[in-house]
Amino acid sequence: MFEVEPVKWLISLDSSGKYLDTILLLGGGKKDKGLLMPRPKRIRTGRTLRPFLLADERSYVLGDVTDDSRSEEKHAGFIALIEKCAEETGLTAVNAVLTFLADRKQSPADLPFTEILPGEVITFEVDGETLIRNQRITEFWSEYANDAQEKSEPMPCMVCFNNRPAVKIMPFMIKTGNKGIPGGQSSGMALISGNCEVWNSYGLEKATNSPLCSECAEKIMKSVKALLSNSRTSLRVGTVAYTFWSPSKEGGKLLANLSKPDPSEIKLPIDSYRKGGHLKNRTAFYALALSANVGRAVVRDWLTTTIGHVEDNLARWFDWQSIVDPYGEEGKPITLFQLALSLYRKREDIKDKVVIALLRTALHGDPLPLSMLNAVVMRCRAEQEITYERAALITLILRSRQNLEIAKEKLILETPDSTVALTSDHQAQVCGRLLAILGKLQETQAEVKINSTIIDRYYGAASTTPAMVFGVMVKEAQHHLAKLRKRKNGGAYYSFQSLIETTLSELGDYPTTLSVKQQALFSIGYYQQRAEMRAAAIAGKEAKNAKKAAEQDDTNQIELSIKTPEED
Repeated sequence: MFEVEPVKWLISLDSSGKYLDTILLLGGGKKDKGLLMPRPKRIRTGRTLRPFLLADERSYVLGDVTDDSRSEEKHAGFIALIEKCAEETGLTAVNAVLTFLADRKQSPADLPFTEILPGEVITFEVDGETLIRNQRITEFWSEYANDAQEKSEPMPCMVCFNNRPAVKIMPFMIKTGNKGIPGGQSSGMALISGNCEVWNSYGLEKATNSPLCSECAEKIMKSVKALLSNSRTSLRVGTVAYTFWSPSKEGGKLLANLSKPDPSEIKLPIDSYRKGGHLKNRTAFYALALSANVGRAVVRDWLTTTIGHVEDNLARWFDWQSIVDPYGEEGKPITLFQLALSLYRKREDIKDKVVIALLRTALHGDPLPLSMLNAVVMRCRAEQEITYERAALITLILRSRQNLEIAKEKLILETPDSTVALTSDHQAQVCGRLLAILGKLQETQAEVKINSTIIDRYYGAASTTPAMVFGVMVKEAQHHLAKLRKRKNGGAYYSFQSLIETTLSELGDYPTTLSVKQQALFSIGYYQQRAEMRAAAIAGKEAKNAKKAAEQDDTNQIELSIKTPEED
């Protein structure tokens, strides 16, 4: 019944209870709340007055917080607990604290302690010994706090299986925020709870519906809190907190690859996966997903597997999402948060189910749902933009589902050669490429900024009912080509003319309508074609600059060779 938490102030006394000094304990950091140390702790919520032995907030320790109407009542409970400790331990140091508090109550103005704020924790030392570290005091508190817990009649504990009294209220709460579960109430969240009769069954009430003895309940809550407070064993995306643990330290590395993937570290497992190799680490690996519902921690998902299995799935996860970046180069791995955020306008909109589905695919290899594919297609259509993250997410979704659909049809995610039979999926992808070409053609021929491009006007219809709009767009393209030709921009004219002709011959007839999957492939085709054109433009510019530099070098050499002796 101790927790490591910050303690800000230490009141120093001698063995007779005489005040010596007030010591400020510093823990370091930008928001210094005090020195971290084990201090007596148990659950304290609502209007319940539960003092903590010899280390508590000002309202309990000094009883003089004017903004707290129950400060005196809290202080009386704090003194009563110390009196019980003094009676059972017989320690002179504990009686010294009682003497100090009694003397101060008679003359409170002598020691105002104005520098101590109401919420800051105060503890005591007597003759240089911090009392909450004294073994006899810690034993007293552990026994007292354990006996004070509300318990049922003996019943089998779900963890240790011993027949013991079960706690009705969990001894500790899970914090909210960056070291707990996002979005919970500030006082914390219970992992097991029940405060309404409707949740009671078979005569079991409160937390006894999932019976735990006090020792197992404390171990569970401390373990969850420790895992959530460590960045190597926890991950937060949106309002979901995932925590991981394993007997091996390698589990933390797996988590790091999801939050901050290092291309050099994931290259080896990806290459191994592509070659059919498998990693054989059989060490157990566990994962738990939690979210907040006001004062309760909700278990959203859990996973029991091995490190080797997770390593294989993570390698496949990064391989499934691999696609060229917007400039045609090899793309960098994307974090789970970036993939989830690509579906929304802002991070606050991220849904729990999206995070859970993505993480199950990363760790367990589960296929992503078609509903997510529809969501990313709708986001692309709404913003008329296929970002690198959205293209990677579409690729990830389709490849994760490929094993489910392999018996029905072959999934095409790369541009096939002419020997591949024409399919509706391939036509959808080619339509996306054609739209990208036509959009770039309009941009190239324009002499001023275009207020409404064909992408703005036609993207939605082109990605759903291509046959209705592509005829109009290709007809407009002839006017754009004519402008290029009249401006004697022959290179661009013949390049676009060839691209359009090749793409139309590959396309065949325009599809009438596109399914959600085909709309996703349309987006991939559009993205890939734009990336190829950017890469070609960069390569052309570099070649032009290199040629210009070479010509300048030749000119310099000629000038040097024809210089006269007088010039030399």
